[in-house]
Amino acid sequence: MRQHARFSAFVFVAFVFAVSADFNRTLAQTPTPTPVQAGQVIISELRFRGPNGIRDEFVELYNNTDSPIVVLASDASGGWGVAASDGNITGTFCRIPNGTVIPARGHFLCVNPDPDFESGYSLGDYPSGNPTPTPTPLPSPTPAFATARGDANYTLFDDVPDGFGVALFTTQNTANQNSNTRLDAFGFLSSPALFREGNGFPTVAASSNEHTYYRDLRTGGIPRDTGDNASDFLLVGTTLSIQVTRLGAPGPENLASPVVNNATINSSLLDPNVVSSSPPNRTRNFQTEDPNTSLFGTMFIRRTITNNTGLPVSRLRFRIINITTDGTPGSECVPSPCADLRALTSSDEATVTTSQGPVSVRGLTLEENPPIQPVGGGYNASLSENDITLATPLPDKQSINVVFKLGVQRTGPFRFFINFEAQNSPAPIITAPAASGGTDLGRNSNRKKVVADTAGSAQGAAPASPAAAPSAAPVNVYAPFLIYLPPPAAEEEEEKEKEDEGKEKKSAETPPSAEPAPPQATEATPAADPPAPAADEAAPAETQRAPQKKHPAAAKAPKRGEQ
Repeated sequence: MRQHARFSAFVFVAFVFAVSADFNRTLAQTPTPTPVQAGQVIISELRFRGPNGIRDEFVELYNNTDSPIVVLASDASGGWGVAASDGNITGTFCRIPNGTVIPARGHFLCVNPDPDFESGYSLGDYPSGNPTPTPTPLPSPTPAFATARGDANYTLFDDVPDGFGVALFTTQNTANQNSNTRLDAFGFLSSPALFREGNGFPTVAASSNEHTYYRDLRTGGIPRDTGDNASDFLLVGTTLSIQVTRLGAPGPENLASPVVNNATINSSLLDPNVVSSSPPNRTRNFQTEDPNTSLFGTMFIRRTITNNTGLPVSRLRFRIINITTDGTPGSECVPSPCADLRALTSSDEATVTTSQGPVSVRGLTLEENPPIQPVGGGYNASLSENDITLATPLPDKQSINVVFKLGVQRTGPFRFFINFEAQNSPAPIITAPAASGGTDLGRNSNRKKVVADTAGSAQGAAPASPAAAPSAAPVNVYAPFLIYLPPPAAEEEEEKEKEDEGKEKKSAETPPSAEPAPPQATEATPAADPPAPAADEAAPAETQRAPQKKHPAAAKAPKRGEQ
């Protein structure tokens, strides 16, 4: 490796592909109630206070299977119950009625509305999915997206106190809530064993700053569930404090929310004839836009997103599941520290030059009203493609071009992973006449689908698995792209590095979501020139199932590289 006079940074940009089976038919299915096992429905996100005070709280449940689940109590009670305890069971505070259908990979949301104190759940305007019921024909303008209102309200407590453990049971009867009827739990070190998994989470957030506990999605985009709360959950917030040490945001999801579908929503380079590190696929602006979000400028990543679901897609957004940002431990990057990235709202680009001619690109909106994210988006934040709606869906086999905008607060090694969250139209769309002067920005109706080449570009790589059929088992396919992000420097040096790219290509050896630290091949020191980026190469496709949990829950040591 030749000597170099300045520090150079590495970036991993990856789109994580994870199957959400039977996505196209989820809404149409009427499943038969069957007994549910521990780990099939889990607590995926929650908090015990927020900006509105101690009653600004919610508990989000997640169907951790690829089939819809019908709620059916294990006794004669009215359904499932979420209960809380600090040593004694104090009663069911959220009731999920018998007959409730939780979609495959979908969510159910319990919230504390606290109408008397007017200081309860404050995230009810966070966007969800398509409005329900769907009007036909659709009026103009089209109804806005639904919002993350609760599917059930708290019924017992004014508030679940800080430090209490909560658990989901297949019964609403307190007398029958035990280890045999428990589906999942989240608690703290002091919580009783029935209301935590493993030793419990070590930090009780007593601050009312915007924050959330949510399941770590860095292992392939699937909620981590090893039976240990401390290993499975992350605590993030929109501003950092002594207790909240990672930048991120709450993102409550309900029955109406779009679900993860990375199998049939596909991503490819905007310009497949150019490596991913070069314009227009990636561009770098070194000008500071906002000292709080982009001190060292911005980076723009452009991709083509193709709908292969078999139906029109009427809701599409991207959830950040792994990002190096404020609070990311330096141990996750070599060399340390990690870069500090902030997801930002991007603007539409009417004309972007590619080798195939000019194209238009759509901007993405950071969904933050609420939660307000004054320093940009981090873990668990969502970016929405707001032009895809019930009135203007993305037809099957058609594509759109989108641009991700990332503020750079600090240069260094970093990663950026997303999940695709999508929703098909519940019925054939009958739209009202379009208003004059409308645009179809970024839509590629005749563009041939381009798939990342995971077979030919990396030596010894196996071919990528084809998109799974709707009934296929869950599988994760990783296609990481190594992006070179130099800090401001002399133009001469940058031109030299571009020349070296073609000479020193090396494929990424480990999917970043499986190994928090960059692969050994990407290590560099400030005084050394790193290996040239393999920006147009992808790691071998591989499969990995979500960790399975034993019940009764017992703590498991995380695999090497997982956090």
